[in-house]
Amino acid sequence: MASLPKNAKSDYMNESELRALNRVCDCFMPRNGEHPSFSDLGCIQHIDLFLPYVPEPDLKDLKMLLGMLAVLPGFVTTFVVWASQKGQGWFEPLGTLMRKLDYGFRSIALALYYSGLASDEYAGKTPLEIIGFEVSAVHCDGRVENPYVRA
Repeated sequence: MASLPKNAKSDYMNESELRALNRVCDCFMPRNGEHPSFSDLGCIQHIDLFLPYVPEPDLKDLKMLLGMLAVLPGFVTTFVVWASQKGQGWFEPLGTLMRKLDYGFRSIALALYYSGLASDEYAGKTPLEIIGFEVSAVHCDGRVENPYVRA
């Protein structure tokens, strides 16, 4: 597993929480053929584009879970992700909790991985370049731009 990119800093999470989230997202987005893994891509560097929109209680719970996963062995993270994906098989109310956990982790992983953003250190093709998809926004005046490119 790759380490965090040098510029991976967050106003909302500490380094150990970022490492744990990177590990979780690697479970959803492992290296596959020419597609880089989540951590290879280094898109965790851009997590602060999404975290301002997470409700405070949810962010607090996420940080608590990531804090626990950060100190536990990697296989525990893999098990938690696997168990969350099997949410429909759990008894209630645990099943609901596991489905919400899967939805939350999957949303973060997919949003960052397919954002078109990568770490400053990543030199390969992004997943969007590999599949030939371009993210763009069309404005009312006809301008077309990539909303993720910063000036």
